[in-house]
Amino acid sequence: MKRILFVTSVALLLTACGSKEDINNISEKEIEKIVDEVEINEPIEEEAQNSNQGELVIDSTTEQLGSDTLSDIALHSDYTHIAVKDDFTYILTFYPYKEPNVESKTLYVSILKNDKFVVKEKLINLASIIGDEYRIREEGFGFKENSLILIAEDDFMNNDANQKLISITVDEKGEIESKIISESKVSNVKIIQGLNNGFYFLECKSSSCSIIDAEGKIPFTFEVTNAMPEFEVLFLDEEASRLYIETWGYIKAKRNEEALAIDLVANDMIWEENGAMKPYYFEKNTTTKYARAKDGFYTVRLNVYGKSGYELEVKYYKVKNNEIMLEAETIIPLSLELISYENFYISSNNDSLNIYTGVLYKGRPTVQKYVIKN
Repeated sequence: MKRILFVTSVALLLTACGSKEDINNISEKEIEKIVDEVEINEPIEEEAQNSNQGELVIDSTTEQLGSDTLSDIALHSDYTHIAVKDDFTYILTFYPYKEPNVESKTLYVSILKNDKFVVKEKLINLASIIGDEYRIREEGFGFKENSLILIAEDDFMNNDANQKLISITVDEKGEIESKIISESKVSNVKIIQGLNNGFYFLECKSSSCSIIDAEGKIPFTFEVTNAMPEFEVLFLDEEASRLYIETWGYIKAKRNEEALAIDLVANDMIWEENGAMKPYYFEKNTTTKYARAKDGFYTVRLNVYGKSGYELEVKYYKVKNNEIMLEAETIIPLSLELISYENFYISSNNDSLNIYTGVLYKGRPTVQKYVIKN
């Protein structure tokens, strides 16, 4: 029945685009090809797994974190991170590049405890730590709780350039401690996201890759085998020792549908019984953010075409017996305007998910907070 509906839809589409004679000249084989392409690009149907799914509960909402606003430069969509560490909420905004009214290599620090600012918009110049001659690689920084990690190079155009991996940790008083994790010639290193509230370095040399944390420790290493396709990392699941990836090597239409996974203990892809790479389906796009959940993970994405306007779509996926299942979800309508599309941040602890949105309150930047429990 579904295929008949597709053929009917194709016929209607062609009728709108051409004459009756044009349709009659199309062979059945060509119609079959069009139908197949429509099916390939069709959004994933989740009816089967949605039938028994639950609803995530918004446990609490804070309309204005700290009951105060922030300046424009202290809450930036591309450069800000918000997370809780030891009962302190850290708002860290790092400017890797020079912008209007803001010098490069500067860090703005705001810290709250019991919903009150104990440090607000403290400016820290990191040029002396990073080095005046060094620049931050494009997309070469990330955060892990109250730490900033970054990749700095002294000459972007020179293959023989020097490279530093640096971590900078902020304490509850807004003081910093820096650490040079490694210094070397430029190597193949990237920043990747983990589920446990932060980012890691992924450094690959020859066929061996190391995952390095903000303290310089190496929790995982793996070999790149001939069976592994070229890939981009979606996120690291530390507890499962698994790296979820997507690849350009598959059918282009399927790249946005399925993820693959590397077993970091076995140094191998995860395979189906029939020998194919095992596909995983969950919410993902360039602005999806991930965080740890009990027995699985959360995804949060912004839907700009929601029923009530801008909405955050929150989903909880359970991982069991090597399968990923959508367990529960909810939608958060945003009553205030986001500063930008990517101005939301997530972190998790125990059985709850913290979602922060950078919004405009009476025309001024402020942070709203939602706590989700499953």
